[in-house]
Amino acid sequence: MKLSLLTLSLFSLIGCQQVNAHSENDNKGIESKKTEEKTLSYNQYEKLFKNMVKDVKVPGYTLKSSTSDVEVLRLSKDFSFGKREYMTTKGTFNGEQPKSTQESLFYESSNKDRMIIVTIAYTKSFIGNDMASYSVWSDYGLKTSLIDKTDLMTITYKNLIITIIQTNEKKAEPNDTQNATRTIVKYLKDYKE
Repeated sequence: MKLSLLTLSLFSLIGCQQVNAHSENDNKGIESKKTEEKTLSYNQYEKLFKNMVKDVKVPGYTLKSSTSDVEVLRLSKDFSFGKREYMTTKGTFNGEQPKSTQESLFYESSNKDRMIIVTIAYTKSFIGNDMASYSVWSDYGLKTSLIDKTDLMTITYKNLIITIIQTNEKKAEPNDTQNATRTIVKYLKDYKE
């Protein structure tokens, strides 16, 4: 009788573990599918950038220029852990129409002493919508005449990495960088693909 109960308990335990394993695998598939739906395709990324060029207005700044989708940046392969030599979807450039994974918008202040540069980098991996970093360099005993001229924020949107950097001839105005970031976040939250 005890042997029968022990055997029955073992089979029940094994059966429960298999059911749990199937449930976990099924959930992983659902999560993976949800993640894929959240990423932007390369074509959606291109369209978003072109729309941002037309629509995003940074308070106190004028859009002076932007990159085009045919510009390709070459880099040293060791910068990318050996993965790529070009900022393209394939990491190569073989003469075919390249698909650049980095585009930028250049905004200039009205008195022309400050710039805000917004760079949007495309990745294939879902990252999420969040603030990734805000570089604060004060109070570290650093040479202020060098660090006070820049202000940098990095946000993520789906599978994009967006950096907002302000350069200034004298001293960066953190409020300008923050306002630019707020403008971009609002635009992305309201964006309809």
